[in-house]
Amino acid sequence: MDPRCYYDHCELHLPHGVEDIKNEKSMLCYHPHGALCVGFSWNGAHAPELKHIPAKWLVVDVLMHAPLFGRILRWIGNVGGADAGNMKRLMKEGTNIGIIPGGFEDATIMKKGSERIWLKKRKGFIKYALRFGYRVHPVYNFGECDTFYTFHWLAKLRMKLNAFKIPAVFFFGNVFMPLFPRTNINMHTFIGKAIELPKIDEPTKEDVDKWHKTYCDALQVLFDKHKAEAGRADAVLEMW
Repeated sequence: MDPRCYYDHCELHLPHGVEDIKNEKSMLCYHPHGALCVGFSWNGAHAPELKHIPAKWLVVDVLMHAPLFGRILRWIGNVGGADAGNMKRLMKEGTNIGIIPGGFEDATIMKKGSERIWLKKRKGFIKYALRFGYRVHPVYNFGECDTFYTFHWLAKLRMKLNAFKIPAVFFFGNVFMPLFPRTNINMHTFIGKAIELPKIDEPTKEDVDKWHKTYCDALQVLFDKHKAEAGRADAVLEMW
């Protein structure tokens, strides 16, 4: 059974063709995180369109060590922890990786109906991409913001809790099963064209800032180009 059938609509779009994603040194960066990473899961890690592409899909390390959820993730097989050590090891080997740059902060600022991402200060993934010479794909999940209702107040306090690796995210989804996403959503995930980054063994702050801006601009273009196709013609991307 296709898990995408749980939703009114859930689709992965590859406007530049699947061949734009190479078999090595490709980094797929999904935005936003949402409460439970619906787009990253069904239009990324478990997407049939990407099954022939060898990749490791990385989630925040604390989830890999959670009593029940961690067991499930390890059983799936193609999911790993997004800690610095694991990322460096995989990237040194040239392994394709899928990540969610916004992490807990993305989830913390989530508000139903608002296209919000945490990216302005999130630059570590660009530094690694430069160090190991990766191609970086911006990816946007339209509809992720509708998967759950969230408590979106007291953002500053909840951000402080995030600093201690405490995910201060409170959400409510399906009326009968609150921890499950809402079913009446239209999820459209678009994978953007790869950004070719140079290989710089020791990138400077200026190098990172330059390519981070290039990435942010490319993500904005991807969002604006496809938002109407995703049924959100009036949507505005809030980049925190």
